[in-house]
Amino acid sequence: MRFVMGGRPDEDQVFTDPSGNFRLDDVAPGAVTITAKADGKAPARKTGLKVTSDQVVDVGTLVLEDGRALRGRVVAAKDDAPIAGATVSVSQPQGLMVSFGRDTSAGAAISPADGRFEIAGLDPRTYAVDASQPEYSTNSGRVEISADADTDDFVIKLSRGGIITGLVRDAQKVPLPNASVLLTKMPMS
Repeated sequence: MRFVMGGRPDEDQVFTDPSGNFRLDDVAPGAVTITAKADGKAPARKTGLKVTSDQVVDVGTLVLEDGRALRGRVVAAKDDAPIAGATVSVSQPQGLMVSFGRDTSAGAAISPADGRFEIAGLDPRTYAVDASQPEYSTNSGRVEISADADTDDFVIKLSRGGIITGLVRDAQKVPLPNASVLLTKMPMS
């Protein structure tokens, strides 16, 4: 089991000992959140912990419950053929309340030859789902993980990438080298 403090890429992290104990040293004074994570378990968090200089804060016992699982298949949109080597990741959806610098990743899996995947240890909630494979275009969407049951047949369809071409010119019809062209993609349904 690992303990994470802060939820940032540069966060402090330690692993528990064989008895489940942990210790985070040299924690800067202030309010912190700690999160305990283990494979197949939903994370446990304690927020608003107040750390003061030269004092020990005992957070007690954090209990990790069995998490829910997302199981599914990654298939080709053209013919529903399984896609091997697709990376499927779930994260907390980004919205108006984005926490900059906070790690929102909840799990990931890579599909084998049959295209199936499983991501376990999820809290019941809505997640953003992203799927990618080098020979296909990336696809994104959302999934609702129920508190009552695992999600067992979530299908993600990937399409082979297409090509878009064009020409950028100014008002006098002179080609503009180094002009930026932005593509915005609609999420999967």
